[in-house]
Amino acid sequence: GEMPATTTTTAAAKGRAMLDSYYAVLELDRSASTEDIAKAYRRVSLRCHPDRRGGSEEAFQMVSRAYEVLSDERKRASYDRFGLDLGDDDAGGPEDVATEMASHVNKGLGVAVVRTALAGAVVVGAKRRWARSGTIAACGVGVVYGKLAGKTQAERVAFRVVVLPLAAWLANAAKVAPLFDVAVEAIAGGLFEFDQPKIRAAVVVVAALARWLLGARLALFLKLLVAELILLPVNFVFFQLAGHIAHEILKHKLDKCGDQVRAALLAQASELAALKAELQHKSNSKHERPTTARHRTKNS
Repeated sequence: GEMPATTTTTAAAKGRAMLDSYYAVLELDRSASTEDIAKAYRRVSLRCHPDRRGGSEEAFQMVSRAYEVLSDERKRASYDRFGLDLGDDDAGGPEDVATEMASHVNKGLGVAVVRTALAGAVVVGAKRRWARSGTIAACGVGVVYGKLAGKTQAERVAFRVVVLPLAAWLANAAKVAPLFDVAVEAIAGGLFEFDQPKIRAAVVVVAALARWLLGARLALFLKLLVAELILLPVNFVFFQLAGHIAHEILKHKLDKCGDQVRAALLAQASELAALKAELQHKSNSKHERPTTARHRTKNS
């Protein structure tokens, strides 16, 4: 015969239960708080622990997994959205990606601040005779100290640093100070950090254009330092805002997709439950017919 009307309702209810199985395992509804989840886990896990009568390893693992998903804010959001356990993929969302990008950019800006300060000190200081002489003298003291104290590292640093004031002195004497400025700015721009000759040539060209167009005054380097220092907080705020906006957009898209997925899964689960109920109903009908026939035979 036909299926009772209540069978379809029961099938739909079973379908919804399949999608909320983790809540059902912990005997909770979807509005449960974090405290409710923790209390339910302690209660249910004690009851189904393998060491207790009536408990089993399979049931205990299911309870543990339900708690692991529902107690994690990100995993629970995904479970509520799709009705599925999407596993332990801890890939960061847009806000995490934005924070990481902001961190990398801030590191780059920090390096730029240090390099700008050093390049400005060298370029501007190299134009002063007293600065060149003082640096050469300081390097000489460093070499002597390194020799007497056995500090080879200090001696090496002094030998390397003294190259700058000597090169500046030679450039000023030869009337080619702008070339010295270009060389310092190119080194500060990462000339020796690139292996490709084309990139190195591009760094030199940019340094030459900057020297030609902007000059090499102290005010210029101070302005660059101020601009780079201002960019540090601006960069952080920008990426945080961008990450928040991307998070909201993605959340809206995922919610819409999740509703579609849940609706499709609910329909499939309801169909399966209804089909199972229909098969059970037909099976019961087959068992009832022979019995009814035997009763008729006896009565006749």
